[in-house]
Amino acid sequence: MLAGPFCKFLYGTRFNIVNDEDHKKFYLSFKKDNDNLSYKLTAIVANIDVNDNPQSPSYPALSFMSKKIMPGQGGSPFNVPVTWYGRPLGSAFPSPLSPKDIDQYHVSGLVNLSLNENIDLELSITQSKHENFHNRPDTINSRMENAISGNGGSNGNQTWNIFDPLSNSEDLIEYIKGSEQSLRTGKLTSLDAILRTKFNNNNIAIGLQLNDETLDVKYNELARSEFDQSGNLIKGADLLFLGGGKNVSSDRNKKALFFEVEKIFSENFDVLFATRYEKVENDSSFDPKLSLNFRPTDKLLIRGSVGTSFSTPSMAQLFSSKIALGGVRDVINGVEQSSSLFVRVIQVGNPNLKPATSTNSNLGLFWNLNDNISLSADFWKINYKDRLELEDAQTKIIENPDNPDIQRNELGDITAVSTTFFNEEKTKVKGLDINFDYKKTLSNQTTLDLGINATHLFDYLTPEHEEGGDHEDEHESHMVNRVGRFNYNAHTHSLPRLRLNAFFGLTHNGIRYSVNTRYLDGYTNLRPLPAAAVSSGYENKVDSFLVFDIGASKIFEIEKSELKLGLHLMNAFDESAPLLYDSPDFSFDTRLHDPRGRLINLSLDYEF
Repeated sequence: MLAGPFCKFLYGTRFNIVNDEDHKKFYLSFKKDNDNLSYKLTAIVANIDVNDNPQSPSYPALSFMSKKIMPGQGGSPFNVPVTWYGRPLGSAFPSPLSPKDIDQYHVSGLVNLSLNENIDLELSITQSKHENFHNRPDTINSRMENAISGNGGSNGNQTWNIFDPLSNSEDLIEYIKGSEQSLRTGKLTSLDAILRTKFNNNNIAIGLQLNDETLDVKYNELARSEFDQSGNLIKGADLLFLGGGKNVSSDRNKKALFFEVEKIFSENFDVLFATRYEKVENDSSFDPKLSLNFRPTDKLLIRGSVGTSFSTPSMAQLFSSKIALGGVRDVINGVEQSSSLFVRVIQVGNPNLKPATSTNSNLGLFWNLNDNISLSADFWKINYKDRLELEDAQTKIIENPDNPDIQRNELGDITAVSTTFFNEEKTKVKGLDINFDYKKTLSNQTTLDLGINATHLFDYLTPEHEEGGDHEDEHESHMVNRVGRFNYNAHTHSLPRLRLNAFFGLTHNGIRYSVNTRYLDGYTNLRPLPAAAVSSGYENKVDSFLVFDIGASKIFEIEKSELKLGLHLMNAFDESAPLLYDSPDFSFDTRLHDPRGRLINLSLDYEF
């Protein structure tokens, strides 16, 4: 199809919303109780094979946007150098597959030892591992250059015709084919020990935690990139479109001690004081927390807490660097353009990241209205300092289109944007959680239960800088509330104002019937809409999302064992995800909405 001066390829019809996948999961739990000793072993093993995952026949020649096709090269009919914006293979060719193989496990052991009537010791060790292998087809850049120059194919004597892809031989097509292959492995081993005792009617807990964390990322030779100490790309992947990344092998240890004492002044009032010291490599933190509980009546509890917390950057944020792909829109003479560009988005780890800290406060109440009904409400506030965030490529372009992190060719077209993780100097979040529970047993032993959980977000304030491209304290900035927005132009994500879940259950004759209602508030998308998007039904408002899950389950007693069978319809009425325009990913909000429609879930649990 023609769009302006270019011939466009409708590649979106090539992709699956839901791929053909094989999911295998194994769960095992074993528990044993003795008089002074109890232990529990748990293991979860899962594997996901993504079998098809079709891609475009080939991707745009991003690496050629900064070089010229000379007269006579690649079948060029022009007598002047030209820039190639096309693809080696177009819509007449089949889609290659991009399979994934994901393996993970989580194994834990827990021992509770009663040393005497006042002292208990809890020991646990946990290990988890996640491994992800991905094969993404692409075109080998160096071979494409050879082929355009007339040195392609198995014998090195064939020329690739970029103006007539169908005329290229099968041998030449196979010659340019390659792929980005990556293997990412993360592993965490954790040892915890907690000693609980009493002293002068005070409840005391002392704990220790030791963590060992590793991260390994490996790319095949074609996809391997290299960066200097400043994060600048010094060697790119030998691929036409995909950017690859650098190999990473890193590990770190974490040590933590915590102390907790609960003072019960009376039946109506108690205070809990806790503190935690944590050390991760060269960073450390001491974080106290104070909690108060007051019961003016038997049915009403008023509670409050204030404390600080500490969060270290992940090893991926510190060390891992990769080159992803993204759709961006340029800003020319202060005007954001309507057409999108596919560019390389270079994501560079930042070893200079500081840990994020926060001050957290909460004020709430818990009210037992009667034996069947309870209600709780908690107003909470979190003030972050140095919150960890990833720069957004589009935001960098909007803030400053002349930023040196934005790479352009000689025509001024954007070819790549360098991004990294940074510490947002301050973030303020404020919200309200409400929970309602109702349980009732009828005369025929039928049980009813109803639960409503809702979170209302008042504020999510982040800085908006007056000077583009900087995140330092000394630059002028004011706080902007991101709640109720898609936030396409900020270093954050979609933030609907209200999330609500309602659960209804009825148990009769050993069968439990359930209905789960999930509601997500609508929000605005301030991204400019081109006429083509408006004609396709897109608006600046992302609709609310309401779905119903319906299910039934039954427990069968088999001697000393239990077998539980369950059948559930997720999104029973097959509601579609709300439309979101975010070109080129312009169908739905991948962070919030599930596009798969109605799902059938059959479960089986056996306890012996």
